[in-house]
Amino acid sequence: MKKLLLYFIIVIIAVSCNTKPKVLENGMLSKLKGEWINTTFTDSIFKYKKILPWKDDFYGNLFLSINDNDTLAWGGVQDISNLPFFVKDSVTLIAETNFGKLTFKYTQKNDIINFGKTAFKRMSEKYKRYTFKEEDQLMTLIIEKIFTEEYLPKEKNSKIKYISLGLETYTPFTFDAIGIEDDKNKLTYFGWEFQNDTLKLYKTHSSFDENSGFIFYKKGEVQEIYKKK
Repeated sequence: MKKLLLYFIIVIIAVSCNTKPKVLENGMLSKLKGEWINTTFTDSIFKYKKILPWKDDFYGNLFLSINDNDTLAWGGVQDISNLPFFVKDSVTLIAETNFGKLTFKYTQKNDIINFGKTAFKRMSEKYKRYTFKEEDQLMTLIIEKIFTEEYLPKEKNSKIKYISLGLETYTPFTFDAIGIEDDKNKLTYFGWEFQNDTLKLYKTHSSFDENSGFIFYKKGEVQEIYKKK
Protein backbone atom coordinates (compact mmCIF):
# COMPACT_ATOMS: atom_id res chain seq x y z
CA MET A 1 0.00 0.00 0.00
CA LYS A 2 2.84 2.37 0.92
CA LYS A 3 4.65 1.54 -2.33
CA LEU A 4 1.48 2.31 -4.31
CA LEU A 5 1.00 5.63 -2.50
CA LEU A 6 4.64 6.55 -3.12
CA TYR A 7 4.21 5.74 -6.81
CA PHE A 8 1.22 8.10 -7.14
CA ILE A 9 3.11 10.89 -5.36
CA ILE A 10 6.03 10.53 -7.79
CA VAL A 11 3.65 10.59 -10.79
CA ILE A 12 1.88 13.75 -9.53
CA ILE A 13 5.20 15.54 -8.99
CA ALA A 14 6.43 14.54 -12.46
CA VAL A 15 3.24 15.74 -14.16
CA SER A 16 3.22 19.04 -12.29
CA CYS A 17 6.85 19.68 -13.26
CA ASN A 18 6.14 19.00 -16.93
CA THR A 19 3.15 21.35 -17.02
CA LYS A 20 5.06 24.36 -15.71
CA PRO A 21 5.48 27.10 -18.35
CA LYS A 22 8.86 26.88 -20.03
CA VAL A 23 11.16 29.83 -19.42
CA LEU A 24 13.68 30.86 -22.09
CA GLU A 25 17.31 31.60 -21.32
CA ASN A 26 16.56 35.29 -21.00
CA GLY A 27 13.97 34.56 -18.31
CA MET A 28 10.98 35.19 -20.56
CA LEU A 29 8.04 32.79 -20.74
CA SER A 30 8.07 30.87 -24.02
CA LYS A 31 4.36 31.72 -24.35
CA LEU A 32 5.34 35.29 -25.18
CA LYS A 33 7.15 34.19 -28.33
CA GLY A 34 5.48 34.89 -31.66
CA GLU A 35 3.52 37.53 -33.53
CA TRP A 36 1.00 39.81 -31.77
CA ILE A 37 -1.52 42.30 -33.16
CA ASN A 38 -3.23 45.35 -31.68
CA THR A 39 -6.77 44.37 -30.66
CA THR A 40 -8.22 47.69 -31.86
CA PHE A 41 -7.42 46.53 -35.39
CA THR A 42 -8.88 43.04 -35.22
CA ASP A 43 -11.75 43.76 -32.84
CA SER A 44 -12.80 47.40 -32.57
CA ILE A 45 -12.44 48.57 -36.18
CA PHE A 46 -14.24 45.65 -37.74
CA LYS A 47 -16.82 45.36 -34.98
CA TYR A 48 -17.85 49.03 -34.95
CA LYS A 49 -17.05 49.67 -38.64
CA LYS A 50 -15.12 52.88 -38.10
CA ILE A 51 -11.46 53.86 -38.23
CA LEU A 52 -11.20 57.44 -36.95
CA PRO A 53 -10.94 56.68 -33.19
CA TRP A 54 -7.96 54.37 -33.74
CA LYS A 55 -6.05 56.02 -36.58
CA ASP A 56 -3.03 56.72 -34.37
CA ASP A 57 -2.40 53.00 -33.94
CA PHE A 58 -1.68 52.39 -37.62
CA TYR A 59 1.60 54.24 -37.74
CA GLY A 60 3.64 52.73 -34.95
CA ASN A 61 1.57 50.59 -32.60
CA LEU A 62 -0.01 47.90 -34.74
CA PHE A 63 1.99 44.75 -34.13
CA LEU A 64 4.56 43.18 -31.85
CA SER A 65 7.01 40.37 -32.62
CA ILE A 66 8.94 38.51 -29.91
CA ASN A 67 11.54 35.81 -30.54
CA ASP A 68 14.23 33.95 -28.60
CA ASN A 69 16.79 36.74 -28.76
CA ASP A 70 16.82 39.91 -26.69
CA THR A 71 15.25 42.13 -29.37
CA LEU A 72 11.57 42.64 -30.11
CA ALA A 73 10.02 44.22 -33.20
CA TRP A 74 7.33 46.80 -32.51
CA GLY A 75 5.63 49.09 -34.98
CA GLY A 76 3.12 49.68 -37.75
CA VAL A 77 2.97 50.79 -41.36
CA GLN A 78 6.45 51.83 -42.58
CA ASP A 79 7.65 52.33 -38.99
CA ILE A 80 9.20 49.27 -37.35
CA SER A 81 11.55 49.47 -34.39
CA ASN A 82 13.79 46.60 -33.30
CA LEU A 83 14.17 47.23 -29.58
CA PRO A 84 16.54 45.53 -27.12
CA PHE A 85 14.72 44.40 -23.99
CA PHE A 86 15.35 42.81 -20.63
CA VAL A 87 13.10 40.68 -18.47
CA LYS A 88 11.82 42.19 -15.25
CA ASP A 89 10.02 38.96 -14.35
CA SER A 90 8.66 35.99 -16.29
CA VAL A 91 5.75 38.00 -17.75
CA THR A 92 7.14 41.56 -17.93
CA LEU A 93 9.43 42.90 -20.64
CA ILE A 94 11.18 46.27 -20.48
CA ALA A 95 12.22 47.58 -23.89
CA GLU A 96 14.94 50.20 -24.27
CA THR A 97 14.34 53.18 -26.60
CA ASN A 98 15.96 56.55 -27.23
CA PHE A 99 13.05 58.24 -25.47
CA GLY A 100 12.82 56.00 -22.42
CA LYS A 101 11.76 52.54 -21.33
CA LEU A 102 8.60 50.75 -22.50
CA THR A 103 6.82 48.11 -20.40
CA PHE A 104 5.06 45.14 -21.99
CA LYS A 105 3.18 42.87 -19.58
CA TYR A 106 1.68 39.47 -20.37
CA THR A 107 -1.61 38.23 -18.90
CA GLN A 108 -1.65 34.47 -19.20
CA LYS A 109 -5.36 34.10 -18.41
CA ASN A 110 -6.43 36.05 -21.52
CA ASP A 111 -3.27 35.41 -23.57
CA ILE A 112 -2.84 39.17 -23.97
CA ILE A 113 0.19 41.47 -23.90
CA ASN A 114 -0.59 44.92 -22.51
CA PHE A 115 1.35 48.06 -23.37
CA GLY A 116 -0.25 50.94 -21.49
CA LYS A 117 -3.83 51.14 -22.76
CA THR A 118 -2.99 49.03 -25.81
CA ALA A 119 -3.64 45.29 -25.84
CA PHE A 120 -2.00 42.86 -28.25
CA LYS A 121 -3.46 39.43 -28.90
CA ARG A 122 -1.80 36.51 -30.63
CA MET A 123 -1.88 36.96 -34.40
CA SER A 124 -3.86 34.31 -36.26
CA GLU A 125 -2.76 32.90 -39.62
CA LYS A 126 -5.09 35.21 -41.55
CA TYR A 127 -3.16 38.27 -40.37
CA LYS A 128 0.33 38.02 -41.80
CA ARG A 129 2.80 40.59 -40.58
CA TYR A 130 3.88 41.68 -44.06
CA THR A 131 0.38 43.10 -44.51
CA PHE A 132 1.10 45.82 -41.99
CA LYS A 133 4.34 47.04 -43.52
CA GLU A 134 2.80 48.51 -46.67
CA GLU A 135 -0.01 51.05 -46.66
CA ASP A 136 -1.60 49.76 -49.90
CA GLN A 137 -1.82 46.19 -48.59
CA LEU A 138 -3.29 47.30 -45.28
CA MET A 139 -5.75 49.57 -47.08
CA THR A 140 -6.94 46.72 -49.30
CA LEU A 141 -7.42 44.40 -46.34
CA ILE A 142 -9.53 46.93 -44.39
CA ILE A 143 -11.67 47.81 -47.41
CA GLU A 144 -12.43 44.12 -48.01
CA LYS A 145 -13.32 43.56 -44.34
CA ILE A 146 -15.58 46.61 -43.90
CA PHE A 147 -17.16 47.26 -47.30
CA THR A 148 -18.85 44.03 -48.25
CA GLU A 149 -21.51 43.28 -50.83
CA GLU A 150 -24.03 43.09 -47.98
CA TYR A 151 -24.29 46.85 -48.39
CA LEU A 152 -22.84 48.09 -51.66
CA PRO A 153 -23.51 46.72 -55.16
CA LYS A 154 -20.67 44.50 -56.35
CA GLU A 155 -19.60 46.90 -59.11
CA LYS A 156 -19.45 49.91 -56.79
CA ASN A 157 -17.73 47.94 -54.05
CA SER A 158 -14.93 46.93 -56.43
CA LYS A 159 -14.33 50.59 -57.29
CA ILE A 160 -13.23 51.54 -53.75
CA LYS A 161 -9.50 52.17 -54.19
CA TYR A 162 -8.65 54.29 -51.16
CA ILE A 163 -9.50 54.46 -47.47
CA SER A 164 -8.11 57.11 -45.13
CA LEU A 165 -5.79 55.65 -42.48
CA GLY A 166 -4.32 58.97 -41.38
CA LEU A 167 -0.80 58.10 -42.56
CA GLU A 168 -0.23 61.13 -44.77
CA THR A 169 2.18 63.92 -43.74
CA TYR A 170 -0.83 66.23 -43.66
CA THR A 171 -3.98 64.18 -43.20
CA PRO A 172 -6.57 65.60 -45.63
CA PHE A 173 -9.54 64.05 -43.79
CA THR A 174 -10.79 64.62 -40.25
CA PHE A 175 -13.49 61.98 -40.75
CA ASP A 176 -13.69 58.44 -42.10
CA ALA A 177 -13.26 58.71 -45.86
CA ILE A 178 -13.02 56.47 -48.92
CA GLY A 179 -12.11 57.11 -52.56
CA ILE A 180 -14.30 55.52 -55.25
CA GLU A 181 -12.95 55.29 -58.80
CA ASP A 182 -15.08 56.47 -61.73
CA ASP A 183 -14.98 55.30 -65.37
CA LYS A 184 -12.02 57.60 -66.04
CA ASN A 185 -10.02 56.17 -63.13
CA LYS A 186 -10.47 59.37 -61.14
CA LEU A 187 -11.16 59.12 -57.42
CA THR A 188 -14.18 60.81 -55.86
CA TYR A 189 -13.94 61.03 -52.09
CA PHE A 190 -16.82 60.31 -49.74
CA GLY A 191 -17.25 60.41 -46.01
CA TRP A 192 -18.72 57.16 -44.74
CA GLU A 193 -20.60 56.05 -41.66
CA PHE A 194 -22.32 52.84 -40.61
CA GLN A 195 -25.39 53.24 -38.40
CA ASN A 196 -26.85 49.89 -37.35
CA ASP A 197 -27.75 48.21 -40.68
CA THR A 198 -27.31 51.33 -42.79
CA LEU A 199 -24.30 52.68 -44.68
CA LYS A 200 -24.30 56.41 -45.44
CA LEU A 201 -21.99 58.04 -47.96
CA TYR A 202 -21.46 61.79 -47.63
CA LYS A 203 -20.36 64.32 -50.22
CA THR A 204 -17.01 65.98 -49.56
CA HIS A 205 -15.86 69.51 -50.33
CA SER A 206 -12.19 70.28 -50.90
CA SER A 207 -10.19 73.42 -50.18
CA PHE A 208 -6.57 74.35 -50.87
CA ASP A 209 -4.41 75.60 -48.01
CA GLU A 210 -1.78 78.01 -49.35
CA ASN A 211 0.38 77.83 -46.23
CA SER A 212 0.89 74.07 -46.35
CA GLY A 213 0.31 73.53 -50.07
CA PHE A 214 -2.12 70.69 -49.38
CA ILE A 215 -5.77 70.02 -50.17
CA PHE A 216 -8.12 69.38 -47.26
CA TYR A 217 -11.65 67.99 -47.24
CA LYS A 218 -14.81 68.69 -45.28
CA LYS A 219 -17.75 66.30 -44.97
CA GLY A 220 -20.97 67.59 -46.52
CA GLU A 221 -24.51 66.27 -46.78
CA VAL A 222 -25.58 62.65 -47.21
CA GLN A 223 -25.48 61.63 -50.87
CA GLU A 224 -26.21 57.89 -50.85
CA ILE A 225 -27.81 55.47 -48.38
CA TYR A 226 -27.50 51.68 -48.49
CA LYS A 227 -29.43 49.21 -46.35
CA LYS A 228 -27.93 45.87 -45.40
CA LYS A 229 -29.29 43.14 -47.67
